[in-house]
Amino acid sequence: MTSEMRQHFEEHGWVRLEGVLDGKKINAYKSTLDRIASGIWSLTGNDMTTTRIDTLILRDDSFIEFIKIPCILEAYTEIGGIAATLKNSWAFIRRPADFRHNAEEVHRYKQDMSYKKGWHRGSAPKWGMYEDECHQGMHHFPYLNFFVFLTDVGPGDGGTWAMDKSHKVHGDYSEVSKSCEPIEATCRAGDAFLFTESLMHSAPHILTENTRYSMTYTFIPPFYCNMRHYEVPEWFLQNIRNSDLRGVLGEWRGKLDQCYRKPYTYNFEDV
Repeated sequence: MTSEMRQHFEEHGWVRLEGVLDGKKINAYKSTLDRIASGIWSLTGNDMTTTRIDTLILRDDSFIEFIKIPCILEAYTEIGGIAATLKNSWAFIRRPADFRHNAEEVHRYKQDMSYKKGWHRGSAPKWGMYEDECHQGMHHFPYLNFFVFLTDVGPGDGGTWAMDKSHKVHGDYSEVSKSCEPIEATCRAGDAFLFTESLMHSAPHILTENTRYSMTYTFIPPFYCNMRHYEVPEWFLQNIRNSDLRGVLGEWRGKLDQCYRKPYTYNFEDV
């Protein structure tokens, strides 16, 4: 990660990682998601426009391979400032909104940001950052989301909405919106939108005719507690040969020695 990217994240709470996946991997992931979505798995949060697939890494080995892409954990180390453990991994297949051809409804949706339901963040700013002792004026943000687009996302294509710079502003949406402007993530397929969970964000409707495929990987420090239904089960971890990969997938959770593990490097070569 360049110093410019790190500075952008410091100021805005997000940064774009370009070209994380190549075309071959993008197509492979999309095909795998289609296969899972058409199978017998019980999927949560589904409706006519949304298919959500939870616990990706338990569905197919290829989703574990994503974690091993060097720039992912390198970015977490740079911004998070500590060893990474996986909080959750999921995917969305989002289809165009039913009201996209209703001009009045679309106009109201575009004009009124509060009409976009679901503005949220999982961490208040005071819990979401701490000072970088090595770089004056900089901070680490240990609760990070990698939102990976498997399709091109332009205006209206359902890219993540975020309240720019809200990662340092306390309050709910009504308070944050007084000083922060909403931005819509636009990315090429294969890019990752990296943001801190203390950045207020929302999942917008798709107003074009395009279907959006995406994956989300969230990482937290070893000393953070995870929600039980997102924890990788013990039987799964026992079948992972590589100790660093087991650690990232959750074995380091709650282990104090990993909280101070330096340097934060990961050796996945024998996997």
